[in-house]
Amino acid sequence: MSQKSYSATRKFFEEMNFEKGTVRDVIKTLILEKEIMNLPNTSEQIATLISERLGKKIKSSMVFTYMRPFLSSGFIKSKYIDSGKTKRIWYGSWIDKKLMHKLPTNLKLPNVFKNLGKQFKVEVEGLNLVYGRHGDCTAFLLRKILEKSIYLAFAKNGMLHKLKHPKDPTKYIGLKEMINLASTEIAKDGTPFLLPKIAKELRGIKFLGDTAAHDFLYNIEIDELEREINFMSVALGQISKKLCDK
Repeated sequence: MSQKSYSATRKFFEEMNFEKGTVRDVIKTLILEKEIMNLPNTSEQIATLISERLGKKIKSSMVFTYMRPFLSSGFIKSKYIDSGKTKRIWYGSWIDKKLMHKLPTNLKLPNVFKNLGKQFKVEVEGLNLVYGRHGDCTAFLLRKILEKSIYLAFAKNGMLHKLKHPKDPTKYIGLKEMINLASTEIAKDGTPFLLPKIAKELRGIKFLGDTAAHDFLYNIEIDELEREINFMSVALGQISKKLCDK
């Protein structure tokens, strides 16, 4: 599609009216900001980005419902990429057909990871290299980032002593206990480090990270991580607020 016709497409989306702060309003914003649709996006990717913007989880199974007004416009296309018709991608009608081979094997890292700060520079650089390409490496790094973020958040709030192991103060408690504690302890801003519902869902990240590190007979598949990245993004959005100076 030419630049002129893309401009007309953009104008169409700008004129779509949705209640501010709703899922469809967020999708419209993501399209206009070119966060989605300029390359093929899976329903899982779109759900992750929506969840990140809203601050609450959106199921990938609901993406088709939310996308209906955009799909009916003719400017947004969708198709299945597997014979079982379980894996759907979305893309803008304006993108070059040559880009259609860029199916979501190289998934886009959610923006929340980019805002974690210089203390996570090495981990985020690593994720940019392996996310969407290598399941084991991705699972391990996600687990490390989760554990490190909780540690730094407690340290920032002067509560690092709470993470000390009760039987050996030279060591720290395990990630499972750290997640549980983060959902019950209150930070300086008067809110828990993690909402209990999100904390509960983080067991998947811990399990996959542990498996990647310790189970040499099993390889983590990318598809196994697509669901978990939604919860991880929301969790990091919550924890990162405790890392910022007020």
